[in-house]
Amino acid sequence: MREIKLATCSYRGFHPSMGIPVRTSVGKPKHRLGYRLDAEARSLFPTYKMLKLPYDEYRYQYLSHLRAKGVVHFEKIFRSLLTIYQRYGDRLVLLCYEDVIGEGDWCHRRMFSEFWQGTGGCMVPELYLNLQTGELEEHLDTPGDHPPKMAGQDVSLF
Repeated sequence: MREIKLATCSYRGFHPSMGIPVRTSVGKPKHRLGYRLDAEARSLFPTYKMLKLPYDEYRYQYLSHLRAKGVVHFEKIFRSLLTIYQRYGDRLVLLCYEDVIGEGDWCHRRMFSEFWQGTGGCMVPELYLNLQTGELEEHLDTPGDHPPKMAGQDVSLF
């Protein structure tokens, strides 16, 4: 159906060899990135109100937001970004702050991955650089695979 290459990653874990960096967070990174971050997909931003919600309500509202926008809306945005930034690669890497490789870690970009796959899109891996081997690795868990961490554990969105 769609032939748009997508992946997700944290700002900190991203490397330009992964593809085209695309901001999906409400706030811009305040730390120096070591790469240009010109592309953004505002339709993927969670709202400020969502950032204060518990996991279940956040998930419900964010997925509702994505469904209301619709697949065609996101396809148009992604195709436009690929055209503008094609010199940087052929894969869009949706970025925000969270590292989500551990059990119970979650983020809106992984919720988008679940939404995209559930509507007939391709798998959207979480990318990270294995610091021990220097190899690029892909992680395919989605938010439903692991429950969020319990109260008192770090589940911040920033």
